[in-house]
Amino acid sequence: MLLKSIKLKNFRQFIDTEIIFSTDKEKKVTFVLANNYTGKTTLASAFTWCLFGNAGLTNGVLLNRKVQYNLKPRESVNVEVEVELQYGKQDYCVKRVLTYINNETLYGKPKLDVGSTNLYITYKDPETGLTKGVDESKVQDLLNLIIPQDLADYFFMKAEQINTMGKNVQEKIASTDFSSAVKKILGMQAIENAIKHLVEQQNSTQSLFQKKYNGNSNAQIERLQQKLDEIRKTIDKNNEYIEKAELDIQKLNSRNVFLTSEIKKWEDGAKKQRELDLLQNKIDSQEALLKNYKNQYLASFAKELPIYCLQHVVPDVLSMLKETKIEDKNIPNVNNKTIEFLLKRGECICGHKLEIGSEEHSTLVKLLDYVPPKYIGATISEYAATAREKINKSIVPDLPLHFEQYQTMQLQLQTQIDEAYEKINTLKKELKDQKDTAKFETERAENEETIKMLNRNMIAKKSANVQYESEFKSKEKELDKVSQEDSANKHVNDCINHVKYIAKVLRTHLTEKETELRDMMIEKMNEIFSSVFTSSYRIHLDERYRLSITDNSGSLQDIDTSGAQSVFVVLAFITSVLYLAQQIHYNRLKDKTEAGFLVAEPYPLVLDAPFSAFDQASTTAACLKLPGLTEQIIIFSKDLEGNLIKQHMKDQIGKYYTMKAATLDGNERDVLETKVEEGDINATSI
Repeated sequence: MLLKSIKLKNFRQFIDTEIIFSTDKEKKVTFVLANNYTGKTTLASAFTWCLFGNAGLTNGVLLNRKVQYNLKPRESVNVEVEVELQYGKQDYCVKRVLTYINNETLYGKPKLDVGSTNLYITYKDPETGLTKGVDESKVQDLLNLIIPQDLADYFFMKAEQINTMGKNVQEKIASTDFSSAVKKILGMQAIENAIKHLVEQQNSTQSLFQKKYNGNSNAQIERLQQKLDEIRKTIDKNNEYIEKAELDIQKLNSRNVFLTSEIKKWEDGAKKQRELDLLQNKIDSQEALLKNYKNQYLASFAKELPIYCLQHVVPDVLSMLKETKIEDKNIPNVNNKTIEFLLKRGECICGHKLEIGSEEHSTLVKLLDYVPPKYIGATISEYAATAREKINKSIVPDLPLHFEQYQTMQLQLQTQIDEAYEKINTLKKELKDQKDTAKFETERAENEETIKMLNRNMIAKKSANVQYESEFKSKEKELDKVSQEDSANKHVNDCINHVKYIAKVLRTHLTEKETELRDMMIEKMNEIFSSVFTSSYRIHLDERYRLSITDNSGSLQDIDTSGAQSVFVVLAFITSVLYLAQQIHYNRLKDKTEAGFLVAEPYPLVLDAPFSAFDQASTTAACLKLPGLTEQIIIFSKDLEGNLIKQHMKDQIGKYYTMKAATLDGNERDVLETKVEEGDINATSI
């Protein structure tokens, strides 16, 4: 199938737009370049709305706002999208029309009501050349024949879907997209739902039959029924826990893969951070040592200074005192208090009377000028004697030497501190854009503990379920035996056994077909994957659709986390899904369709910003290999991704368009209309 063109009328930003797609086998790529908010996602959504009636847009109103504002009361207007496609040798035109009616005007804005929706398919009769319409009753069947709706998500891929699948591939998480695709191709979802309805869910057909047992005929039946219900509820509860725990473990393992890569990525920064921490500890230690050494020196200086002064100053003072003549009329051991006492008493110590005015009295009064405290001679003599004694007994401290030693030690410590600060400043500059991996390591360790806990709990619940299943089977046998004693209960029991048998047959069929198709998908994916990467690598999908890559020896290989391998695993998956869907769809319907009408051919790929989350190298690799994966590719892209697409897919681009938006008041998010213009990929720069 090839998409030939799309026409949009009043569809969101597009009032009157037509894009003709390249159907050239050599230049199979149609490239549409658009800035944000201009409507590239809307344009991609127009395909699914036209073909399947689902636009998948957040705002449900499809009518262009500019057209809305110009609607008159009770006036109607159509939204139309028309897709022209080629299926086999026949061209078809698929057109969907939605009518809006302005029933009244509310606060100056139309009040829109949705009218009818119609789907039309027309084609040219190869014999007459006349345009004919497909009967309304056969339109949907023909459309499903050409492009199955269940697989629409894999024809029209959005960036979010590709990015999620790529992330699942990189982080080895079970992909719901992979399993969902296999089930949709086989139509297995209905079978799975049937099995659940028959035996698995709480209100299953089996449980409803069990409730029909006649407990009045045998009280033991009622007791066994209750016990079976209790066991089943417990098993279901444990299974729910196990399923959630497995998903949590996958997420935690995925997170730990990321954390480990971040730790490794910033490992050099972590070493520098540890070096910085050691330097800071060294500075703290040396500053404390410097402060302590300074305090010790000052305390020693305060203690040694008097002795130092005594040794170097006092000898000069004594020499000076010795050279100075001081008349010594002092009476040893007599001071002014002694003289004053005698004068007051009026009697000398010898018993002689001291009368005022007498010669004796006058002599004692004169002595007051020569005894302490007025006479310094005695004090000087005493000082000199004490000083000589201390000089003879004291060890002279070498204060200049001690000061020099203190200065040397202080300089050494301060130099080491300054050097450490200089290194710290250098490291801080280097660490400016680095991440602290300590929090990553802590989170990873916590995740590992949580995983261990979840695994322990799962093992316990799985072990418990084994016992519960055994008990359940035992009780079922007991119930079966008891129910045979009553004819009505025997009939109910036969119905239950039939239900179990049907569920078993369906489950066996489902498993076999799913395994068969999964193996086919793996082979097709490897065929595509090996065309890009070395043929020594192989892709594997386990029964839970977890992806891995091995070499020829069977050894597991890490998937390139830069994105290149994961991009192509996703692209290989999409291409293989389309191929297998086309083959199975063809085989399923070929016996029900007129010969020559049904054909088996590749589907196109419509990609909306397919590589927006990948790095430049991955995008470049995808651009080089993507054209070889299918017969037609339509890409909506922007910015840097668009530049890379133009650069590396230039020779494969057959049609090139740009989108320009008219906004309200210059607000780029408020787009009234977008126009699409065709350009020359060789002449136009992005």
